[in-house]
Amino acid sequence: MSDDDVYDSYDDYDDDDGYDDDFDDEYDDEMMDDDQEEDYEVIENTSEHYSYPKSQTEKGTKTHRMIYDPLAIEDVEKQLQDKIDTLNSVLMIGKDACALLLLNYSWNETRLQDLYTSQEQEKIRLSAGLPAEPPRPTDPMFAGPLVRDADDDFMCFICCSDAEPNMKTFHCRYCNHLYCTDCYARYVRDQLKMKKTMIRCPDGSCKMNLGLSEIQELSEYLEEKEKKEEEIEMTKHTGALTSDEIAKRFQQDEYDPDYQEYDDIESIVQQREEEDKVFHFDERINERIKKEKIDRRQSTLIFHYWYVIASQYCNTNSKIFKFCPFPDCDSIIKLKGFDSDEVANVKELADKLFVPTVKCHENHSFCYNCMEEDHAPIPCKMCKGWLEKCKGESETAKWITVNTKVCPKCESSIEKNGGCNHMTCGSCRYEFCWICLGDWKKHRDNYNCDVYKPDEAAEERKAQTRKALQKYMFYFERFDNQMTSIKKDKALVESLETRIKKVQMDSGASWIESMFYREAIETLLACRRTLMWSYAVLFTCPECIGKRVLEGVQKALFMEVEKLSKLFESTDTKSVISKKGEFQDCKISLKRAQLTLTDVFIDQLVNKKVVLEGFTNL
Repeated sequence: MSDDDVYDSYDDYDDDDGYDDDFDDEYDDEMMDDDQEEDYEVIENTSEHYSYPKSQTEKGTKTHRMIYDPLAIEDVEKQLQDKIDTLNSVLMIGKDACALLLLNYSWNETRLQDLYTSQEQEKIRLSAGLPAEPPRPTDPMFAGPLVRDADDDFMCFICCSDAEPNMKTFHCRYCNHLYCTDCYARYVRDQLKMKKTMIRCPDGSCKMNLGLSEIQELSEYLEEKEKKEEEIEMTKHTGALTSDEIAKRFQQDEYDPDYQEYDDIESIVQQREEEDKVFHFDERINERIKKEKIDRRQSTLIFHYWYVIASQYCNTNSKIFKFCPFPDCDSIIKLKGFDSDEVANVKELADKLFVPTVKCHENHSFCYNCMEEDHAPIPCKMCKGWLEKCKGESETAKWITVNTKVCPKCESSIEKNGGCNHMTCGSCRYEFCWICLGDWKKHRDNYNCDVYKPDEAAEERKAQTRKALQKYMFYFERFDNQMTSIKKDKALVESLETRIKKVQMDSGASWIESMFYREAIETLLACRRTLMWSYAVLFTCPECIGKRVLEGVQKALFMEVEKLSKLFESTDTKSVISKKGEFQDCKISLKRAQLTLTDVFIDQLVNKKVVLEGFTNL
């Protein structure tokens, strides 16, 4: 069945489902007239992020919006660094000590301050892997670097290697247990792989923990070492001078403003690469930034350490922080509260049949309650039931039960496709009666079985099962059709990117000027998803006036979705830029129809004008 036939076939499973003239006036009450459209588009001007665009629907139903912040993992790291700075400004014991104390007390700075100023500081410090007494800046432990040349009599007790030329050692500031830098770095990385944030000295008898500055110093040494090794390797193939050789040969001062220092040879090559001047989708840029972050996190010890700290902090405070459920996305949503005094937590919001939809730092939309991809307007409980129903094979089994019987001789499944009860098995050619499954030769009448009288109650149950199954298939086909269309739309935009890039180069259009195309396709995909889930809602609705209201706004959204979709399909690549205005108009109309649908669904469901049925009886 094509999309154009969707709304012409609501009568397929029930004669009372169709649209009639009496419904038009009722539907018009729910839809806006042209004079209202401009006001309806206005969304409250605020820097806050909300789970719904408006604090109430057009009919006045409160939406009890969730307030949230979309964060990158680096934003959480910055917040934790601010906590360390704030605590240090009060206790004045150094950032390393403050960080270890906060880690030991799960970042509860209020409780930590109370205990640190009212109880024995010695016990609190020792429990965090710190010396009992705060060391003074003049203490010998603060003199000199932690990474130093190995003494002649040095032996690493991890790899059991004796001192070698150019071997470096490292130790915790609060102890003097020396190990070679390679072993120490490997030990720290192993601890981070196990998500450890309190990293003790490798010596089994030592209770001291590594501080931020110590891991920072080890990390900087490893970076510098790796950089020099890459330069040396590069010179073998290119004959270029290393940075040390350049400084030595030309004796240039690194603080001279005319002195140009490159981070590495790769950066020189990258600077010479020609930038793509025309067309980039934003996710390509984001992918590049994301890859750089991941590479830096994996290769740089201190960035990896901060990532583990921030991730652990979010997991510990999972009621406030949640990671985006999309694959390969480490964006975070921070719950800040609600703009309603009637809701205290996300569960209460979901129980009121609202969907707390959030959008992460990478522009992924999902439900903050059930962590599924955005499923508005269907409530979480019904969403879960619908997905289980779609994944299960119960409906297929019911269809087989209702429409087929087993051959009494070879047990093959047989479907009755005619009115006669005389059946012939296609596998073994056995002839039998459809009603009693007996040998057909023993029947006196070719059309009536007087051997077996069916149970009327059982037949009624079968009829009800057939009707329920027919209703399910009606909505599932439309749900699945929209899901398929989403995949096709994604494939469409991917196939057009290369061609549009050529059009931009020919027409001289900039990347910014082409963003309308990306915005239009994103709107189309989001609205298809809303339309898709609206079919699941209608499946759970009993027949009533409220359901017909929902069908009305659903039809309006369907028409707008198809309008923009056909514009994408019918527009030649070379005409995309010239049709910018048409794309933007369709996008605005589509977003308006989507907001109208969600508004009306909220009004009908939350105010109990439509009571959703469960899945237990289906």
